[in-house]
Amino acid sequence: MEIIVQNQQRRHKLDLTSLEVMTNKLAQAVIDNLSRHKPKWIANLGSIKKSGLLSLIIVSGPTIRKLNGQWLNKDQETDVLSFPLCNLACLDKALKKDPQSQLGEIFISYEQAYKQAKQYNHSLERELAFLFVHGLLHIFGFDHQDKASEKEMFGRQKKILNKAGYLRH
Repeated sequence: MEIIVQNQQRRHKLDLTSLEVMTNKLAQAVIDNLSRHKPKWIANLGSIKKSGLLSLIIVSGPTIRKLNGQWLNKDQETDVLSFPLCNLACLDKALKKDPQSQLGEIFISYEQAYKQAKQYNHSLERELAFLFVHGLLHIFGFDHQDKASEKEMFGRQKKILNKAGYLRH
């Protein structure tokens, strides 16, 4: 999977190289987790791993608020938004036609990540890792709308982050 990382906020400096290394490590941990306990709705994980594209965009608080309002009709800032560009069945077909098919886009608010890192008393890197994994699981079709799906998604998040070395202190 190729991850394109962009910094679209201008207030805070980001080390994009470190962020790319982190997201690639985490994406591999997500793929490994999904391979071991494959959800029934993911048909061809190998194709996704080999040639799927994903965009991670770091944005400002006002930008994520605007996106949240525009797409989810919520007039508030949030920490992460995920936009799958097609469902996974569609993606499997798309990858067969075009090996460089876009999986989706993940937007993370730098300000919210920073605030939450302070609130949870861990590093900004750990918070960005958490938000990226959370967003990527949404791209892969996971959600937390009820207790059972929340338990599965959050359990996977914890295992993935721990395996990749982003422990919560």
